[in-house]
Amino acid sequence: RQLLSYLKVGAVPRSVYEAQVNFSPIDETARNIVALCTAGDDTCVFHVSPKDGAEFKNIFTAFAKNGHPVEVMDDDAFEDLLTRLRTDKEQYAKIEGLLTERPDTRYVDIPIDVDYSLDTLKALGGGWLPVTEDYLTLYSTAISELMEWM
Repeated sequence: RQLLSYLKVGAVPRSVYEAQVNFSPIDETARNIVALCTAGDDTCVFHVSPKDGAEFKNIFTAFAKNGHPVEVMDDDAFEDLLTRLRTDKEQYAKIEGLLTERPDTRYVDIPIDVDYSLDTLKALGGGWLPVTEDYLTLYSTAISELMEWM
């Protein structure tokens, strides 16, 4: 929802554009969950995600090639844009995915260590493929086609 909102608005704050995101392709995620279910360790909680995130700028570049460019804005300017869009009933739907992603003051980021999960996956023959430019092209093409129906 967050990514789609940035695409619908046509803008992204620089801090997001320059950040990484936990990008876990659903088919790989499903395979890895199934693999971890066979681990036999019923006392462990696994975190199913790649160790390295995908860079937002690469994701946005792939979408730009599919006709969905975004303007990279100063964070304060983007916040001003959100404030304006929030008060416009016709534009509000574009930003809903951004509003649900914003934590309130009670939000606490809990650091995680995925090494145990990754080691277990490797031992089970699972793991993560790198998020390549080709993958992002396929992903952005599929999402762009879905956006036409939304």
